[in-house]
Order: sequence, then C-alpha cells, then structure tokens
Amino acid sequence: MSDQVNPDRPQRRNGPDQSLSQPAAKKRKNVINILSLPEEALIKIASFLTQEDTLSLLYSNKAFERACKTRLYKKIIICEKYQDHYFFDMCNEKKITILSGWDNILNFFRMFHMKSFNDSPIDISKCVEDITSYNFLDRGRVDSYKVLSHSDLTTILNLRQFWNTVINGFDNLKVLVIPNLPLEKIFCLSPKLRYNLQKISICTEDDGALGSLDKYDIKLPSLKVLKLNFGKSLEKAKSAIDVVLKVITSDQMQNSTLEEIELNGLFGQADRHTEHTLRHLNFTNDINLTSVFVKGFNKGSKWEPYQFVSSISDNEAETDSENEIEGERDEAEDEIFRNAQEPHEMDGYDAAATDRESQIAYLLSEIEGSDVVFNGLSKTVSGLLYPILMHLRKKSVRFNNIKKLSLSNFEIPRERFEDETSIQLLVRTIFPNIENHVECLELRNIINTTFHDPYRNNVPYFQSDIPPSAINIFSDSPKQFPRLKKIFCCCGIDDSDIQDILEDVDRENKYNVCKLQLYELKNLLIKSPSVENIVVYASRHVHLRHFYRLISETTFRDNLKKLTFAKPDHFTQVARKILNARVFKKFNHFRNLKVLDDYYFGCSKKLVEHFIKTSRVNDFDDKDSISHTEDTEFFKEEFEYLFANDVKKFFRVCKNLQEFTYHGYTFERKNFLI
Repeated sequence: MSDQVNPDRPQRRNGPDQSLSQPAAKKRKNVINILSLPEEALIKIASFLTQEDTLSLLYSNKAFERACKTRLYKKIIICEKYQDHYFFDMCNEKKITILSGWDNILNFFRMFHMKSFNDSPIDISKCVEDITSYNFLDRGRVDSYKVLSHSDLTTILNLRQFWNTVINGFDNLKVLVIPNLPLEKIFCLSPKLRYNLQKISICTEDDGALGSLDKYDIKLPSLKVLKLNFGKSLEKAKSAIDVVLKVITSDQMQNSTLEEIELNGLFGQADRHTEHTLRHLNFTNDINLTSVFVKGFNKGSKWEPYQFVSSISDNEAETDSENEIEGERDEAEDEIFRNAQEPHEMDGYDAAATDRESQIAYLLSEIEGSDVVFNGLSKTVSGLLYPILMHLRKKSVRFNNIKKLSLSNFEIPRERFEDETSIQLLVRTIFPNIENHVECLELRNIINTTFHDPYRNNVPYFQSDIPPSAINIFSDSPKQFPRLKKIFCCCGIDDSDIQDILEDVDRENKYNVCKLQLYELKNLLIKSPSVENIVVYASRHVHLRHFYRLISETTFRDNLKKLTFAKPDHFTQVARKILNARVFKKFNHFRNLKVLDDYYFGCSKKLVEHFIKTSRVNDFDDKDSISHTEDTEFFKEEFEYLFANDVKKFFRVCKNLQEFTYHGYTFERKNFLI
C-alpha cells in the first residue's frame, strides 16, 4: 500500500520546483523607429526639410532615398540668376527645390534628355509634378531692366532643343507656371500630359501668328487654374484668347471646371520697377542725414548704450544687468556693426545729454520732409483689360464656377465704369453668379486713369463728384459675397497729370478723392460677412489711421484673421525711420562720421532687400509676401519700437486677428498683451 499513490495528497517531487526556478519568459517588444514607418510617412517627413537638409539626408541614409528624391523633384522653381534672393528665400520658406544658374538648368534638362539617371532604382521623372519659372525662357525679349548677354541667348537656344522631349517625359506633371512661356508650347505636350494638367500660366504674346483654330483640336479637361499673361498687342491677345477658349470650353462656350482665373497685363513689371528703384536709391545722399548725425553726436556722444526694449514682448528683461547682456548680444550678432566700428575720437561733441525720448523723436522727425516718392505702379500697367473683357463677351463665354479671380497690372479709364457696357456688367456677364462662388478677389496694381485732363479745365468736377475705383467692379453688385474669404487690394489713381488741379481743390473734397480706395473697399466689406484676410497696398494719400478706421467700422471685423498694409510710395520714408532708429542705438560707439555713414549704408542695403522681398504685388506661387527672412529679422527691434503701438490697436479691435503685416514685418497676436 505504501507504493500506492494517493491522488488527494500533493506529490513530492525530487529536486527543486521547476516552475519556481525558471524565470518567466520575456515579452518581445516591437521596437519602432523612423525607418519602420511606411513610405508615405517618410515622404511626408521629407517634405518639411529644406533643400540642403534633404540632400544631406539623401546622401547619408539609403532608406530615405525615395522620400528625399520625391521631395527634391516634386516641385521645382527654375531661376536663372544666382543673386535673386527673393526666390531663394521663398523656396526655403515653402520647402521647394530651386534650380538656379544656367549651368545647373542645362545640366538638369540634359540629364532627363539623356536619361542618365536610369542606373537608379527610382524613376525620378515620375516624381516631377510642378515646373515653375518666373524669369527664364523669355526668348530674348526687350527688357528695360535686364540685358541678355550673348551667352544667355546661346543657353536659351540650347535649352529649346531639350524642352519638348524633357517636359513630355514627366508623366505626372500637373502644374506648368511659366508666365513667359509661349502659348504654342502647350500644344507640344503629349495627350497624357494635357489630360493631367491642372494649372498653367502662359504668355499670349507669341512671336508668330497662331494660324487657324482648326489645328488646335485638343482639350484640357482637368484644368482648374488658368493664368493668362498679356503683352502690348491687342490683336495677339485676341488670337490667343480664341485658341485658349477652344481648348477649355464646350461647344456652348461654357466652362464649369475652372476654379481660378488670372488676367495679367504686364507680369512682374511693377515689382521689377520697384526693385530697380530701391536698388538705385542711396539713402546716405540725403542732405538731412548729416544734420541727423551731427545732432545725434551733439546730444548723445556721452550716453550709455540705449537699448530698445520691444513694446510687444512678453519676456522683457527686468533688470539693468539683463538689459546690458541683451545689448551686448545684439552688438555681437550685428555683423555690419562689428565691421564698421573703429576707435577714432570725435572732438567738439560732448554736450550734456537731455531726455532720450525727445531726442529719438527729433531724429525720426528729421526725415519727414525728404521722402523720395516713386510712382512705380502707374508706369507698369496695360490698357488691354476692357478690350479683353469685351472680346470675351462677344464670344459669349461663361465661367460658371470661379472661386478665385485676379486682375493684375491694368489701367481702367473712368468712362469704362459708366457706359452701357460698363466693366462691372462685363465681369458679371462673363462670370455669372460670381458672388455665390468666389472665395478670393485680387486687384493687383490696378490704376484708374480718372483724372487725366489735358486742358486743365475741370476743377469743378473734383468739387462735386467722387470718381469710381477698380473696387467698384465688385462693390457695385447688389448681391452679397457669402463665401469671400480674402481680398487683395492694390489699387490707385494716376494723379501725375493733375497736381496743379489738386492744389485748387478744397481740403474736404481732396480728402474724399484720396480716400476713395478705402471708401469703396468698405462697401465691399459690408457685403462680405466671411472675409478673413485683407491685403491693402495703399496710395500715398492713405495712411494707417484711415485703414484702422475702416477696419474698426467693419461689422464683421471679428472674423478677420490676417491683415496686411503697406504704402509702396512711402518705402523710402519708412526706410529712413528704421535706419535712423537703428543707427541711433550705436551713436556712442562711433567717433568718426565716415564710419557711421558706412554703417548706415550697410544697413540700408539690408533694408532694401527686405522691402524687395516683402512688397511684391504680383502673385508668386500663391504667396503674398515672405515673412521672417534674415533681412527682416535684422530690423526686428526697430519695427517693434516704431510701429508696435499702432499695430496693437488692430489686435484690440479685432478679437480673432492673429497676424498683422506692416511694411513687410509680421506682428503676431501671441506677442502682445491685449
């Protein structure tokens, strides 16, 4: 019985309990790193990298090859000039690849023409979806701002040999934005590309006659964005329009696919004129500058370093020691200051310092009377808008689904607003029910030649009437604009011929005439309950206080999220305020007027670049302006010191306003104590 096993008693085992002696099996952890993410996620990650960082990652990690090449080749902006800083900054901000310099451009097209990338497992030609260029392939046209060398012309001819073959090799190309590209190039595209094409910007000024419409038996069924850039010839414009209409409309001359249309009279001319004018301005030649320097030395040679403390910063230095540290850091980062500083002595300017704020006010007021006004906008417009719209009306064309309408670089005479075929009527006929569809209206560099009077005999007219504005095209509509989100308004009046007449007009009526732009804009805003973004490039007579009055009286101001205000005609005046504020901080460091003048000159060059980059009135890649560039940040404290208090009023009156851009510098609500 002793050998029998009692099932009710626990069994004794020889040796230690195995269940207790063996450690529990470890659970296997799935280690997740960035390389284990799907290809789509890697492509998304690479899209946030700069061009330089993308190349670095491509050469250092093979796992990112497809993602990096997709980022590099998906969208390419071609720029013939290495020194065109605007496009470099724009590409860096929007994470776009820039291809600059004729050698690189030719090598790029030659590579795809010869298919020298075939040894790669990735067909990069299928990555290309967007080709954009704003200043190349101009076919050697006469340009008052640029002279093409023999080498440039030779390169353009070489490029033409590759163009058709290379472009047709991009099977997934959807966007072709080249304002100077001849219209005929569209008809050289393969049927597959024509079917896929969604956005084009082309030129109507072809060198040769387009010929019979019968040979253009093609369609662009997927096209959503059309930008037509005209030249000086009305006949060529009409011929090109006829061809385009046959390509994009049905037999009934209807189109419901297009969502955006831009008509541009002279693409880029206004911006190039502004750039040319600013680059040739020498701020140090102003006679008032010497008095500013002398006064500054006279009143401030023995001052301690004056530190500008931002009036909109939430993190102000609270002690003198912190302010001193900030000042030292500012001087250390100011490369121009380091290069200009010299230990020369200045005799005869050791008067006692007085109140700092009053001296700042003096320095800033010294430049008020020395403004250099350049009426660049009125010199860069075309008179073809009304004839073009009349031609479209005669063709009975209808665009039924336009969400964005842009009119750029045109002049509109007064009589075009008043006859039985007024420009307002033409727009409503060509774009039926635009009020119910449009989300963005842009009037870019539209000049009203309202006041032209060669006989100088219509002074009573000014006293009894207010002339129309380009904004009347839309503000005169009896309907509301329920979907309108953005308004871009760069309109003005060509008053170059009537300065003597204006002097005879009483002040009240002159005020009404000069504020016409904002008066009509107010009427449009009343009918736009959903507007969120307003961009205003004002004429010389419209000031920030007038813009504030307009916004504060707007019923729907709490919907506003972004505001932009600038006065191109007063860039020089604003520039001198900023430069004098900049130089004023460092008066006590200089003991030689020549060195101080050199510092002023160096700062002026950086400020010119800021205005060139941030004041473009033409539409470059759907970008109103570039913000937070290196040149802009260099003058951050000056912008905040001079203009923050004025800008703060807008944030107070608009509860949801997040950004206010003033002369290219963007103030953000988060930096204000409201």
